Amino acid sequence: MSRAEPWHCSRSRASSPLPLEAYAGTYTDSLYGDATVSMQNGHLDFRRGTDHGRLEYWNTNNFRWYSNSSIPALMPYVRFDVLPDGKANGVYYGLAPNILLLERKKQDGGRSGG
Repeated sequence: MSRAEPWHCSRSRASSPLPLEAYAGTYTDSLYGDATVSMQNGHLDFRRGTDHGRLEYWNTNNFRWYSNSSIPALMPYVRFDVLPDGKANGVYYGLAPNILLLERKKQDGGRSGG
């Protein structure tokens, strides 16, 4: 996470730097399992376990997650790791200080690598 790009900076009025479809995919961590980002009715939906909800573009590659969590005040941010070629390679997820990087899975079920 770059200190020059804090997640909680002011919201951008511009659109996301990538088409929303570019963020869609399955992201994984060997300890915490899978999270899925999919297009739903023109917006992104983030799902991890039984928690899911709409992602709203915030700034740079950051989105606010409106989760169906049992904690109503919980609206964390997720940040996508985007490669120079413009492909989302991972997603940072969680609440500080427990922020995880989930890597994008390849289409064949393997992990993407660098």
